[in-house]
Amino acid sequence: MTSSTKSLVSFWSFDGDATDLFNTYNGVLYNKPTFKTGYVGQAIAFTGGNQYVQTPFVNLAYQSFTIEAWVYLTTLAMTDSSIFGECTAKTTGKCLQLVIRNKLLYMDFYGHNTTGRTTLQINTWYHVAFVYDENLQQQSVYLNGTLDGQSTQSIPPYLGTCANVTIGTIQNSVANNYFIGSIDHLSINNRAKSQSEVLSDATLVAYYSFDNGSLLDSGPNRLNGTAVGVRSGATVPGRVNQALLFNSSAAYFQAFGFTSLGISNHAFSISIWIKPIASTSGGTILIVSSTPLTNSGWCLQFLAMSANGILTYNSISSSYIGPSLTQNVWSHIALTYSQMNGLQLYQNGALYASNPLSSYSASTLVNYVTLGNSRSSSGCSGGLTGPFKGYIDEFRVFSRELSQADVSALANP
Repeated sequence: MTSSTKSLVSFWSFDGDATDLFNTYNGVLYNKPTFKTGYVGQAIAFTGGNQYVQTPFVNLAYQSFTIEAWVYLTTLAMTDSSIFGECTAKTTGKCLQLVIRNKLLYMDFYGHNTTGRTTLQINTWYHVAFVYDENLQQQSVYLNGTLDGQSTQSIPPYLGTCANVTIGTIQNSVANNYFIGSIDHLSINNRAKSQSEVLSDATLVAYYSFDNGSLLDSGPNRLNGTAVGVRSGATVPGRVNQALLFNSSAAYFQAFGFTSLGISNHAFSISIWIKPIASTSGGTILIVSSTPLTNSGWCLQFLAMSANGILTYNSISSSYIGPSLTQNVWSHIALTYSQMNGLQLYQNGALYASNPLSSYSASTLVNYVTLGNSRSSSGCSGGLTGPFKGYIDEFRVFSRELSQADVSALANP
């Protein structure tokens, strides 16, 4: 789901059906597409046989709009793999086509079009965004939050006024344009989103403010968490508003749905505020795992605190020593990874250490994230097993490597 809902016209999560969030543009399934594990929850899966979804007409004529989705291709046609269409007729301006054409993103009003530059691959999740700015008379296409193509000449607005929406094909368009693969979290906003908004929708996996005791995800994917044994609410001051307090051996916070953290060598970043109130015999701060209990399946302790108050951070093959954490003092910690720059640790906005790490061997599954506790006596890769005692606030997970400037901004709220 997009990070802003004020302009949201429709949203299909595809969690087991094609119902619109607002129950206005509910979809009808044709030729039995199915549902399977998606980027978030479930996605609709098109395996062939002329499968698609049809919804009532959405009025996008004579205005700005943004259409976003997660897509996963299992077959990539040399012609069109259609994501979204609303095609009244093959007449200039009256056939909205959002497709992958010749393996490139393609946005077209029929006669007015823009093409992306990046060749897409099969068996990969991509975030795609198609933006039309009526004031600028401009089309833009984004891939994984990055501008991938933009019109260089003025493009008049889309003019279609009566066709049904189709997802997975485009009616009245070229033959055999069916999408083969999965589509997830498809949304329509009635304004042109900025580049920074699209980047956030594509790469902010989850954001937990913990304000007023909330365990809800304020990011685009709604990966809401659960907690046991923590204190929260107005009496638990945070670095920004309120925080969670972990002060018992069984306390933990956990959330599920972290697809990108399960993809080997995929860039990621973690941002978190912590304030320890006691040194323990190995305090777990953050664990990523393939199961809710960390004594089975794939598991990696990303961040922990040793008995003498030293921050440790880990890869599958190595453990690293970080800075000393002062009791009862807030510290901002950021951990970033990319194949190019390896594993980098920041404290309070400043780079503390950079460790070469050309590969990240992930679980290949959708992951859990756990704060404050290993939930196992045996621990996992990285290996400290005790509970963390202290405050945690403003926890974010990204599916990209944050820059120094990004980290600095998060460290200075």
